[in-house]
Amino acid sequence: MDTNISHMEALRKDLARRYRQPSAESIDSTPPTQVEVDHLAEHGYVILRDILSQEQLTAIRLDCEQGFKDTGRNSFEGLKTNRLYNPLSKTRVFDPLVTHPRILGLLDKLLLPNYLLSQAQAINILPDEVAQLLHYDNAFYPVARPREAL
Repeated sequence: MDTNISHMEALRKDLARRYRQPSAESIDSTPPTQVEVDHLAEHGYVILRDILSQEQLTAIRLDCEQGFKDTGRNSFEGLKTNRLYNPLSKTRVFDPLVTHPRILGLLDKLLLPNYLLSQAQAINILPDEVAQLLHYDNAFYPVARPREAL
């Protein structure tokens, strides 16, 4: 197998093979609707209503409350903002947020095959917090801006 990665098209191949994450298409479930995909492409976000049960939401809230101990370390993070970094390494209650078939289906439309979740956090912005500067969290991805729509 050629391991020389010199252009973006090479990343569309299954380079990882044995570590491959199942895509939404391989899971028997309701895929994202075209309306959801179109909204994401046009606005940069989509709200997926009712994908988690009340029990799952309660468990996530409780784990966040326990994890939200300190506020930000500087004005960029927010001096009146709680952050729970890497919650996936601390509890299993967040798993449905990164394994739900509709979420995976949207990621399958957005990202190249074999994508890897590299960052997750929970944020609680408290009253009277100063607005954070507008910024991109994905500046290190090799995709030019402005990005083409899906």
